[in-house]
Amino acid sequence: MKNSNLLAVAAIAIFSAQISATNLISSPLISQITIEVVEGDFVEVDQTKLPEAIKNAVSKDYAGSIITKAFVNKDGIYKLVISHNEKESTVFANTAGEWVEL
Repeated sequence: MKNSNLLAVAAIAIFSAQISATNLISSPLISQITIEVVEGDFVEVDQTKLPEAIKNAVSKDYAGSIITKAFVNKDGIYKLVISHNEKESTVFANTAGEWVEL
């Protein structure tokens, strides 16, 4: 009889733990996690939010290239990884679309 009571208590404890874990995983707090990619002093930014001046400078000076990754630092300098003919290059520009040496 003791074994069956112990077994029942263990089953209830395991079932309760599974419900709690399921509630935690589906919690809105968990789904709100944002991952920020940091590369040195640069933080990754969405390419659609790049200043138009930078997009225009890449189109003009690196015709046929596409921006594959974009980062920005606290000084407003953008680090751009561009690709052309399967070759990647990294360039730096300010918000006015002027190329910067780092």
